[in-house]
Amino acid sequence: MSDGSNNEPHIVKLRSSRPPRPKLNRVLVYGSASTQIDPRFIELGEQTGALLAKAGCKVVYGGGNLGMMGAVANGALNAGGHVTGVIPGFLKEAEIMHIGVQDLRVVDDMHERKRLMFDLSDAIVALPGGYGTVEEFFEVATWKQIGRHDKPIVVANFLDYWQPMIDFVEHMNEHKFLHHRADTFDVTDTPEGIMKLLGLTAYWQDATVGPMSEPNWNSISGDQMGPRLRGLGLNLLVRDVERAAHFLTQVMDAEIFQPTKDFAIVKVSGTILQLHADATYHSNPLLGLLPETPPRGAGIELRLYDVDPEVAHQRAVELGYEILQPPTDKSATHGLLEAYILDDDGYCWVPSRPLVEVI
Repeated sequence: MSDGSNNEPHIVKLRSSRPPRPKLNRVLVYGSASTQIDPRFIELGEQTGALLAKAGCKVVYGGGNLGMMGAVANGALNAGGHVTGVIPGFLKEAEIMHIGVQDLRVVDDMHERKRLMFDLSDAIVALPGGYGTVEEFFEVATWKQIGRHDKPIVVANFLDYWQPMIDFVEHMNEHKFLHHRADTFDVTDTPEGIMKLLGLTAYWQDATVGPMSEPNWNSISGDQMGPRLRGLGLNLLVRDVERAAHFLTQVMDAEIFQPTKDFAIVKVSGTILQLHADATYHSNPLLGLLPETPPRGAGIELRLYDVDPEVAHQRAVELGYEILQPPTDKSATHGLLEAYILDDDGYCWVPSRPLVEVI
């Protein structure tokens, strides 16, 4: 096994082949809060958080600022990532609640903490930890084994820490106490291996070698933002910025930065776009061309290839948005499952995911 210094990950596949998944948006990371562990674990935790952030993934974790938990959060934050912490009130002092994360949620008990972290995530990573981490891992592994979810689970066997547990799982399997063990979790011993198993390698590698680092969208000024934008830019004129931002966060899992009544920066599926209220475009020639009937967005599809159409459709229905087309199999024409959802300004959003394996 690797000592964590080798960039070539050792990966043990304990998972059967599955249909291709959309890019993950939120990854739940379990890990120790101990401050007495080998410093190499802390470094590997920081690397894990940083790589997830560079891949555009939000980190969900236990909300503390100690041990591997704090290392993951700080690694992600230092790389410009978004972190959600979930911590019970009675652990705010014991685990030193991390007040530096963007989204900190204080809950009543451990059960609520675990359930909320699970509900907020698309995948799960178990870093080295103690009783709590072991219990959390086996709980989600059990849920998966009995068919309650199909989220990827990765065991980060840094410095061979989890090897006795992995051997025990194999022991249970050999004695026929497990069902479908091959569908439950994967194992790797490096942060890079985690990225590969989660299908995020291309995203973090592109971010690493890109010409500019990810800016802090919460504080960047207009004169600094413009020169950093590349490729195709998208500005949406909306009647109500707050309402448009609510749609994008609740249905499309977007992040909103610097929101005001006139403007907001939006990051969705790794792409930056801007919301502008009509009033801010009073001198722009486009405003006078916008029809109110039909809706201003008519004829334009805003395609999100990394947003699951079934999840987005369910959220949109619950929130009362108009569904032009529910999730539909388009494998015969372009290999996608896609839904058409209309927002309040008439823009048509099309979350999509692949139905065929990309070779």
